[in-house]
Amino acid sequence: MEMKTILDFALVAAGGALGAMARFAVSNVLNRDNGWPAGTLLVNLLGCFAIGMFYGWGVTAKTDRVRHFVCSGILGSLTTMSAFSAEVVGISERGQRLFAAGYVVLSVAGCLLAALCGVLLARWFAPAGAGYGNGAG
Repeated sequence: MEMKTILDFALVAAGGALGAMARFAVSNVLNRDNGWPAGTLLVNLLGCFAIGMFYGWGVTAKTDRVRHFVCSGILGSLTTMSAFSAEVVGISERGQRLFAAGYVVLSVAGCLLAALCGVLLARWFAPAGAGYGNGAG
């Protein structure tokens, strides 16, 4: 394995550790026994907004290391679609199918809207002549 690849993996791992710890902390504070997974919703909305900002800023191959650390690492572990999916299944299995459907709609629509807002805000504040790329992933 060449050195650049090892550094890339290290950046993703370090960012992933930070994002996972942030998700864990937010979920512990906001998720309550009432069944509403507010912490998961919040981190998904914030993560989608942030990745939209990176997309809007045009983070490209020139900034691969930043993209690996922030987008793949921090935001990849912060946004928890796997946790979201498990929560929807759990809510449905408790017989609260309408509640589960509402959570799905709110999460998907809210995250798409948050990402769009991130793109628009980043472009609003971008310096003149800044390129817009799709280097969010």
